[in-house]
Amino acid sequence: MESIIGSIDGSGILVAGAGLVTNLLADCLLPYCNSSCLVFVLRASHEAQRILRHLRVKGIPQESLPHILDSSTTSTAERERMYLCGGVYICTSRILVLDLLQQRVVPGAITGIYVNETHRVSEASTEAFILRMYQEGNNKPDSFVRGLSDQVCALVGGFNKVGKLMDTMSVGNIYLWPRFHLSIKEYCARHPPDVVQLAVS
Repeated sequence: MESIIGSIDGSGILVAGAGLVTNLLADCLLPYCNSSCLVFVLRASHEAQRILRHLRVKGIPQESLPHILDSSTTSTAERERMYLCGGVYICTSRILVLDLLQQRVVPGAITGIYVNETHRVSEASTEAFILRMYQEGNNKPDSFVRGLSDQVCALVGGFNKVGKLMDTMSVGNIYLWPRFHLSIKEYCARHPPDVVQLAVS
């Protein structure tokens, strides 16, 4: 998996085989779990605990793990202080768009943004608005936007859907990692699924 992550250069959309995206996303976050970066992850709140478990296994200490932001548990002032400390933040699009509009975090301070379930992003979506604000306000050469999806059928439906999605996210690259990709096959072979047999009497 590390060889795949290392092949990503800059912004782009990552399309992988079904069931692989969460671990891929967690591996992508490994280099950014430190105070020198500020990275946001959108549309991944439902996978947050699984991402944290994966990063713990990879040896990331508790204090460097991604922060899960929830409007019911973190105040606006608390979030503003947290952003100044850097790190990775898994949050809803609603939280990030409000914090950008209220300038609790400025686009120029953000290292990059990951958008999970990127096949759901449309030109009128909150994520698209966030990405426009980010890209217009950040001129750093190493800034990035990366989308992830394992729903291939959702990406090929309609006319030029991938092209429109790339335009909406303002990215120029797409990375395809099917299950028959050599690195993916090797990764799956090292991590076989746990099979549980249930007997119903």
